[in-house]
Amino acid sequence: MTILDYGAGNVPSVERALQRLGAESHRTDSPECISKAEALLLPGVGHYAALIRALDEKKLRAPLVGAIHRGVPFLGSVLDCKYSSSPAKKPGNSKA
Repeated sequence: MTILDYGAGNVPSVERALQRLGAESHRTDSPECISKAEALLLPGVGHYAALIRALDEKKLRAPLVGAIHRGVPFLGSVLDCKYSSSPAKKPGNSKA
């Protein structure tokens, strides 16, 4: 599992959780590593605009989107489901 380290998100906690589960992982902030990853995990910050800004600053968005389009398994955590799909249906949110 390749963990995207874009300067936010709680990467050490995610690494410890994966380790406890017996999963191998490594973190990267390299577009090249993202492009070659077999599975990707994106720890979130809970704020979509901050996530996109951080990905763009590190030039990680294009390789991430490319990997997702190629079918690389992807898990984004605490992102309100906005990055990889449509907005989440939440109480008070009429959008599906």
